Amino acid sequence: MKALFFILLITVTAFPVLSQERVQMHFNKNEIRLNILYLPAGYPELTYERVLGGKSAIGISIGGFIGSKKPNYAKDILTSDFSLFPFYRYYLGKRTNSGFFVENNVNLFYRDDHSDENKFGSGLGLALGTKFFAVNSWTMEVVVGGGLNFRQQSCEGSYYCFPDMFPRLGISLGKRF
Repeated sequence: MKALFFILLITVTAFPVLSQERVQMHFNKNEIRLNILYLPAGYPELTYERVLGGKSAIGISIGGFIGSKKPNYAKDILTSDFSLFPFYRYYLGKRTNSGFFVENNVNLFYRDDHSDENKFGSGLGLALGTKFFAVNSWTMEVVVGGGLNFRQQSCEGSYYCFPDMFPRLGISLGKRF
């Protein structure tokens, strides 16, 4: 009788454990950001990022000069009039897509070199950065890096040539949704 009672007790207590459903964590997988570093110089850069998993994401940044005729600090740093940055990131933080990250990117760009030659170029680069979260899915990100420009030409003192390297810099504010 004791053995039957013991088997019945184990069966009754184990039954709810077997009927439990897996709990899936739901989090926002999309993020849009604005790079505020270049914004005062007339070079807005918008970024869209999609979370692939807990540690990786892909995205694209689009930026370009709009209505900026006078020289400014951004023209001294940036090597293109318009750029498109597809990227892949691997995050090393404990939270989902946060903390320190390593980025691999491709730069597709346009630069008016005041000639009749092809004005488009591309390059491959790396960047390092960190992402912080605030309340209500707001984010802040800092990224620093650069890459090798595949379209190289001799400058010979000209401002309008294509430099050997391109920068990947940013201080961005964004929102996850």
